[in-house]
Amino acid sequence: MTTKVPTITALIIAIIILAGVSTLILKIYDVTLKKPRDTSQVLQKGDASQIDQSAHNSANARELLQGKIYALYEALKSGNSSLGGIVRLKQLLLSEPSTQSIPAILDFLHSSADAPTGTNFVLGTGGSIQSLPTLRLYLIDILGEISRRDKLEAATAYADEIFKMKVSSDEWALSLRNTALQDNSKELMISSKTEEMLSWEQWQKDPSDGFLESFDFAVYTQDVNLLPLLSSFAASGDRKLAKASIIAMARMVDANPYAVHAFLNNHPSALNNLKESRADYFSEADFSDVADERQLEIYLSRDDIDLNEKKRCVSQLGVSEKFFSKSLVTPNLIERHNEAANDSALNETVKRWVAENRFPQLTPALHDLISATAKN
Repeated sequence: MTTKVPTITALIIAIIILAGVSTLILKIYDVTLKKPRDTSQVLQKGDASQIDQSAHNSANARELLQGKIYALYEALKSGNSSLGGIVRLKQLLLSEPSTQSIPAILDFLHSSADAPTGTNFVLGTGGSIQSLPTLRLYLIDILGEISRRDKLEAATAYADEIFKMKVSSDEWALSLRNTALQDNSKELMISSKTEEMLSWEQWQKDPSDGFLESFDFAVYTQDVNLLPLLSSFAASGDRKLAKASIIAMARMVDANPYAVHAFLNNHPSALNNLKESRADYFSEADFSDVADERQLEIYLSRDDIDLNEKKRCVSQLGVSEKFFSKSLVTPNLIERHNEAANDSALNETVKRWVAENRFPQLTPALHDLISATAKN
């Protein structure tokens, strides 16, 4: 019996060791298989490193663009740069991601720094900007172009900042332009800001080119509430304001003749000192629109309108003279009503007037008009 004890003891010890090893294996299995090692911290560190590097690169690119803007600013101030430098800067800003170019532009704009470019506020065709008098204006225009391209709100947001103060009428003009081209749902706001801008006496006294070009927003919004202001400018002694107003009202007639004709009939004294312009506006009556035809009849029946003015109006009926104008936001050429349908309706209406002896003093002129429209 004594010779078997070591064997049994050894067996017991082996079983205990085996059980311990099994427990250890199960624990290792539980950790490694059931609960795999969490590597998120390692990945997060890697991502953070990449993000930091990306942010660093982006910051460097933004600083480079800022440096280019300020370098041009210094060159313009000292008179050592030309339009070519502005063109190159614009190309650079448009070529870079908006995440870099927009902050660089806004950094300069928020500094309130500015420099003259030696050029004027000049429009090109198709709503383009040909030249601008300051670096800030160029950057506001570029900001708008980038925002429209990438469908961002940076330009409209900065426009809201501009509208808080009346510092520059040219900046207001470009800010209204950026807003109109970016978001056509803001017509009411644009109309309100246009009236506020055009009513500002300090800007009226010495109107900038941008201020005068802003009369186009009356055409854009077609807001009849702006007509009293336009007609007062048209009748003023300021040639620049009068010209801008007369053009704006003519283009409003092209777009919506009834609205302008109704306003002029409801405000008899409007344009009393510009009778030829008033006659020309009414000569653009849309005879395919019964309501507008009625406005012309009211005008021709008015006792306060002299015979010569009425004759001028009748002589111009049916004469197609499309008004071409370079403009901030509206088409250079506004398409009018259907001319063929209008001419046909005009001929029939005038014949009816003659048959009814509607306007006796104008009968000879109306006969001439019937003959002229029949040839067409």
